[in-house]
Amino acid sequence: MPKRAIEIELFYVLEGTVTFLVSDRWLDTQKGAFIFIPPGVRHDFENRSDQRAGVLNVYIGGPFEANMPKIMEWFTEHPPEDAI
Repeated sequence: MPKRAIEIELFYVLEGTVTFLVSDRWLDTQKGAFIFIPPGVRHDFENRSDQRAGVLNVYIGGPFEANMPKIMEWFTEHPPEDAI
């Protein structure tokens, strides 16, 4: 049986306020916050404010890169309304 890769995501808020969904809970975070997402936990994030926000995202383990073409295709078909 093949060994399953451990997939962990880390987020560090660089500026502004970023709202994270971790499992079934939304968390408002500020600059300097660090978010750890364990393997298999549903998550998402968004800027719900009218101010600029930024995050550093680190993905550890697993073949995530293989998903990027489909992710880019989805964003091309569904651009954020406020994108510049």
